[in-house]
Amino acid sequence: NHIYSAFVEGGNFVYSEFLKQKTFNTLYHFTAPKILGAGLGWSNLLKLKSLDQSILLKKQSQMEFKEDSLSTYVLNL
Repeated sequence: NHIYSAFVEGGNFVYSEFLKQKTFNTLYHFTAPKILGAGLGWSNLLKLKSLDQSILLKKQSQMEFKEDSLSTYVLNL
């Protein structure tokens, strides 16, 4: 038996860890046109000190759902 895919949902800790370890194939990023003010960012625990440390993604697609949007990315290796 093999695991071919898994859907992981979580907060900024879970997202930051998956990004740091690059343990994902596809990133689905949902956005809505709403500003909530102060709060935790979904990747703020990465604590990158420079752009050289950034995690490069390649956009695969973007879909609109009324006012919301879904962007799909893969790692740009």
